[in-house]
Amino acid sequence: MRVLALDTTTRAGSVALLDGERVVDERAGDGTRTHAERLPAEITSLVAAHGLTLPDIDLYAVASGPGSFTGLRIGIATIQGLALVHARRIVAISALDALAHLASAAATPGTLVGAWLDAHRREVFAALYRVRLGAAFSRERLEVLLSILFQHKKISRKTFRE
Repeated sequence: MRVLALDTTTRAGSVALLDGERVVDERAGDGTRTHAERLPAEITSLVAAHGLTLPDIDLYAVASGPGSFTGLRIGIATIQGLALVHARRIVAISALDALAHLASAAATPGTLVGAWLDAHRREVFAALYRVRLGAAFSRERLEVLLSILFQHKKISRKTFRE
């Protein structure tokens, strides 16, 4: 299954192409340009570099946050448009969950894993997970213990998964 993945949670963002569980190519974006300016070219360039066209993609994945509100809107709308045109499914993935899965790949059950993203304005998006039995990158692998927006001098508890 070929998957086109898009992350616009940060200023630079990234696009990736997967074939099954193998990452074929991953490209960081140019943070000096807006997502709207560069995404179409980045996506088509990535796919074309591997001899594919957008109709060859089986599934679209998009980072669903937390992150820049405008960046998230652009990324999600881009993926929704591609999926609609090509009649493909979409999978939304939490950026914090993705970071935690990567960090927990070799961890033993019971290990605590924290994931952080810069929210700017002296704030940080953060989540704490406990590693459970389960294959790496499976839903069963991580238990969310806490998901917060940390602000300078105070903590505001928010759930980003819902």
